[in-house]
Amino acid sequence: SGDYVICNLKAHRITQAIKATRQSLNAILTLANCVVIGCGDGTIKTYSMSGELLGELHLDGPVIGLSSSPDKLEVLASTAAGSVARVNVATLKYILISESHTNAVIKVAFDRGQQKDRFATASVDGTIKVWDLVEYNVISTSRARKEQDRGAVPMCIEFADILLSGWSDGKVVAHSAETGESLWCLDNAHPGGVTAMVLSHNRRFFLTGGPQGEVRLWEMRSRTMISHLKEHKQPVT
Repeated sequence: SGDYVICNLKAHRITQAIKATRQSLNAILTLANCVVIGCGDGTIKTYSMSGELLGELHLDGPVIGLSSSPDKLEVLASTAAGSVARVNVATLKYILISESHTNAVIKVAFDRGQQKDRFATASVDGTIKVWDLVEYNVISTSRARKEQDRGAVPMCIEFADILLSGWSDGKVVAHSAETGESLWCLDNAHPGGVTAMVLSHNRRFFLTGGPQGEVRLWEMRSRTMISHLKEHKQPVT
């Protein structure tokens, strides 16, 4: 219901109910001078002991767990998006200390561009993450575009300075490896989804495969189909 209650244990009664969020309230911590709550809308909120809102911050997904440091000055917060954040209770400033996918990883691709110490992963959770092999952290996270089908997932990826991905709704999408921002989208590359992809050595062309056995050659700059090949009778993997 998104609220929490303050109870008088001696009198066995509720003295106050505080509506904290419109979505679920998933975690709660009582510290020396405040209450910290984790909400389903991705916020962490702090309240005074009398129920007054002191501040809030936004994370990348529903907050599902809270744990305080021994000195009670910091809180570790975990989210349903696979992140763990270290939060300063007084300032509500935070740093991400861990990130991960929340479902199966189905494709991995190393950067074939200028930076050889990066790789990308595609997951059934609908995200593509770029990882740094020097710092072992996530550089960027890419997601489906707003106009894509709900629940679309990346089925194949290529990585050469930019991220090129084929999706279950038949689209090919390019994302920035640095920011995760969508750069362009090729609609209806294959009916039923793009099941395979490979980039040419000069990075001017890319090939895609589909579930009905088609192989298609595309020019990178114009995103036009150059050739359509059909010999397979089953999905191209």
